[in-house]
Amino acid sequence: MVEKKFNCRKCKKIIGGHNQYLHDGMCDDCFFEEYFPEPNYEKARKEIERQKVFLKEELQEFLGKNEIFFERKFGLQKFFEILAIEHKKSKQFLLEFLKQAETQNLFLFTLYDGFITNVLETNEKDIDEKFLSTKIIKENEDSYITYSLTDLQSFYLVFGEGIIFLSSNQRMSEACENLTKELKLEYTAQETRDFDGMSENMPS
Repeated sequence: MVEKKFNCRKCKKIIGGHNQYLHDGMCDDCFFEEYFPEPNYEKARKEIERQKVFLKEELQEFLGKNEIFFERKFGLQKFFEILAIEHKKSKQFLLEFLKQAETQNLFLFTLYDGFITNVLETNEKDIDEKFLSTKIIKENEDSYITYSLTDLQSFYLVFGEGIIFLSSNQRMSEACENLTKELKLEYTAQETRDFDGMSENMPS
C-alpha cells in the first residue's frame, strides 16, 4: 500500500499521514516552531507561587512536577501513547477508563511544558468538555498549556494534540489495552523506567 501524501499547510513541504493528522497538518519543523518553541518558565513559576496561596499543603508538592514524578511516587510501570485522533473516541476512551479506575478522587492539573502549574480537585461528572478535546491551548508566542488527570494512585494521563499519554499501574494498564483494542485505537506501550539524566522538576 502506498502511503498517502499531503503538503505542510505552512511551508508546503510533502508530509505523510502522521504529520497530517497528529502534527496539525505541518512538517516537523513547522509544528515544533509553532507549538513547542523554547519554553520560558518565568511566568509558570510566578503562577506556581500564586497557586500555593490557594492550595492545601498536601497538594503543593505536585506543583512544578511532571509525569516522571508520578511514575516514581506511585510505581506506575507502563507508559502508553494512544492515538485518539477523533474527539468522539477520545472522550469515549477517557470516560470508560475513568469508570474502570473506580475512584472518587480525581485531580485535574494545568500543565506548562509538561510541568504542573495548578491543581484542581474534581470528579468524573465535573470534567468539562474542554478538558476532553485533547487540544493544545496556546497562551502566547512562547508557551502552551495542556491538561493532565490523575487519581493519585493508579494512573497519570496527559491530553495532547490528537494523542493521549498515560502512565499506569498493572491493573489500569490492562484496562487501557482492552479499551484501545475495543475502540480500535492505535497505541504504543513500553515499560516506564527511571530515566537517567531526566528531572521531575521544572527547570530553574
